[in-house]
Amino acid sequence: MNVPGRYAQALFLLLLTPGVSPGQEVRGPVMGLVVEADGHRIRPILGVPGAAVAGPVLKIPDALTVAAVSPLGNYALMRSAADGSAALLDPTGKIHQLPQAPAGAHRVVLSPEGMAAAFYSAPDHTLGVISGLPDNPSALTSISLASVSGDLHQIALSDDGLLVLAAGSATDAGADAVVLSRSGQQNRITYSGP
Repeated sequence: MNVPGRYAQALFLLLLTPGVSPGQEVRGPVMGLVVEADGHRIRPILGVPGAAVAGPVLKIPDALTVAAVSPLGNYALMRSAADGSAALLDPTGKIHQLPQAPAGAHRVVLSPEGMAAAFYSAPDHTLGVISGLPDNPSALTSISLASVSGDLHQIALSDDGLLVLAAGSATDAGADAVVLSRSGQQNRITYSGP
């Protein structure tokens, strides 16, 4: 057995392998994000299925609360308590402002893959839609939901943000739902009965 030869091989392989410089962080895969019960702390889920742990709490300003977490776990939408503005938090803890989002939204709903978001403002009864999340957010439209009777109960939207379903709360008389398209076309659906 040639021990010096083995050391030379190991040293050669070590020199060919990219190293980690001081101050550089080594991270494994991030599977998603989890919000703690208070809505102010969020942690990345580190690892792979079967071998995952909750990572350290991401540092976010106290004035921000979690509004929604992407179904894919690749970002969270945050809301400012001070002015109602929206921001996007990525899994590394970096915060990106979202000036395209309407301020003061009372409710935030994400599409199935998290590529679009709807921001509902109860006093105005309006819905602002943003698509292109998380990398290229762009404001699509602002929609009046005045035609939906009662309190808004459910919101759903497509991943491209071009189709929105908004349903009012059910009463003894039934419920109303409105299907909206980007072209502004509104189709009202009325359900009779409770």
